[in-house]
Order: sequence, then structure tokens, then C-alpha cells
Amino acid sequence: MKFKRLFAFLLAAPLFLGSCIKNNGLCYTHIDNNKDGICDVCGAKVKIDGGGEGEGSGGDIEGNPCSEHVDKDLDGVCDVCGSVLSSPEHDHLDADQDGHCDICNATMIICNNHYDANGDGKCDNCGAEMPHIEGDVTVYLVLSSVGLYNGAKGTTYSEVNVEYAVKFIKPVGTALPDKTEITHLYQTADFSGWVAYEGEGAPTVYTVVPASQNKILYAQFTPNGNAPVDPGTDDPVTPATMKDYVLQTKFEGGNWSDGDAKIYVYTWGGEGSPRAYECSKVDANTFNFSIADYYTDLLFMRVAPDVTFNPDVEGAWSNKWDQSEDLHIDSSKTTAKITCWDNNGSGKSGVTWVA
Repeated sequence: MKFKRLFAFLLAAPLFLGSCIKNNGLCYTHIDNNKDGICDVCGAKVKIDGGGEGEGSGGDIEGNPCSEHVDKDLDGVCDVCGSVLSSPEHDHLDADQDGHCDICNATMIICNNHYDANGDGKCDNCGAEMPHIEGDVTVYLVLSSVGLYNGAKGTTYSEVNVEYAVKFIKPVGTALPDKTEITHLYQTADFSGWVAYEGEGAPTVYTVVPASQNKILYAQFTPNGNAPVDPGTDDPVTPATMKDYVLQTKFEGGNWSDGDAKIYVYTWGGEGSPRAYECSKVDANTFNFSIADYYTDLLFMRVAPDVTFNPDVEGAWSNKWDQSEDLHIDSSKTTAKITCWDNNGSGKSGVTWVA
């Protein structure tokens, strides 16, 4: 009798094992707890909810369907995305746009919209090389009606049809203003980042100046639970109109840009509170800067390249290398020039309007 029962089992066993021959035939029921389309026990492709056989989901980078590679059959190739697991650790690259990583052949989504949010010269989606931009890049930072940049509202730039914005001119890769510089008028929210709406289904987040001229980025704020604070009479309700200027730094006997100096313009008078603006380097002899058009006076400050000059911070003025004399703003002039290191024993560099 025992022999008959054993013989019946041996006849029936192949029916259970036929569909699952890996793992020494120990898989009687497929299990796919991580929903990757691969049986967790034997590695066979199985159907998953809402998809076909062997379809995965998620992704460690956009376009790669693997959050964690699976190689149940131990052939050195990921069972889900086809990545060659023997390849060294790397960022997936699809420069030839064939839908596969050029290094390991992992499946990727073909990139139809290159962008470089981190400013490293490569598309963040597929790794393709992006055009290199020499010199400064202009980015328009839209603050919204309640956003402030260093305590001031933005202005209107009709050339790109934006309001309440800041014209930010810096080299590719320069860090964008963060929450220490971007604040909320009523203090009910905290600045959380810059985004661009590029038709990708979700906003693209930017942290540095991108390799793209005239990109428009929008400030994002996250509610912090604070009660609204009345800005009072100092509420900068009307956006300032910014005016562009040029500073020439080379003069007989020297150049203010020597030592990779960072240059700030400090403004006061008129309707606004005193404020410092960082100048943007064009070349070894020229800097650009923009200031609100209601100021009446200015001076220039020369500091080390790693110094951020904030006049509201105690001891900030002691960080300067050099300071110019005061210069009254002439509404008909837009180009200033440093004339000497020390003007008539004043200890301050000479400065004048030249055009």
C-alpha cells in the first residue's frame, strides 16, 4: 500500500514542478512580494497586478525600471532591466539615444528633452553632453508677490513676460539663492526650492545656474504654520525697477579684479533701505550689476572670492580688501570706473562715472 501511495505522488509531482524548474524545483507556488515581475523563490517571470508578465516599476534614475537589481538566474544580467551587473558602479548614460545604457545596456527611456539642473554639463536624464556656455548665464527667478530676495521684492521684466522676478546673472553651476536669501513677506512659509515647468509631467528642480540662457525658475514655498506677520510701513508693495550698470576695474597701476576678487556695490538713499548687491564678472576688467532705480548713492567693496558680504552681519565691513569712495548716482550715466588704489590719502579707491 505504501508503495502505491509513493508511486502516485511521483506521477503527480511533475505537474506541480513543471512550471517552476529553477531553485532545484523547490518552488511550488510563485511568490512576488516586491512586485518586480520575478518570482522571489525561483526567478521565473510572473504576472503582476496592473501589468503584463515580467513588467517592473520604480527606478533608481529616470528611465531605469529597477529600484534594486534582481539576478535570480545568476547569469550576471539583471532579470528586470537587463543591466550587466558585472559593470562597475556608474550613472546610466544613453548618449546615442537608443534606449539602452551605453555602459551596461540597461533599459532606459529615450530622452526627448535634455536638461541640466545641476550644471555639470550633462543631461540629468540620459547623461548626454550638453553645450558648454562660457561666461555668465542669465536666469530669471520669479519670487511671486509674497517672495523677497534679500528683503526686497522683484521687478517686472517685459522681455520674458515675468513679474516679481530677479535677474540672476552668474556662471553655470553657481548655487542659486537659498532660504537665507529668499524669504516670505508674511513669514507664513519657508522657501523650499526653484523649479521650472518644462512639460515633463512634474516640475524640474534646480539648485544651481543651469546651462541654458534666460531660463525662468519659480520659487516654491512650504507653509510653516506661523501666524501672518504684518510687514508694516516697510512693506515693499511695489516691485522695484532695476537698472543695469557696468563697473570697469582696470586703471593705471592696478586692477580691482586682481586675486579673483569678488566685488559688491553698496547702495543707499532714496526710497530703499541700504543694501549690497554682488557684481557679476564679465571679464578680468569688467563687472555688471543691477540696482533698484530709487537709490541715490553707492560705493564699491572688494572682498576675497570666498566671502559673502552682508552689511547686516556684525563685522562684515572688516572683511573688505578695499573700499571705493562714495559715488552719487547720475541718472544719465551707467558706466563707473575705478581710478586708483588710494585717492588723495583717503585710504579709499577713487571712482568716477565715465559714460
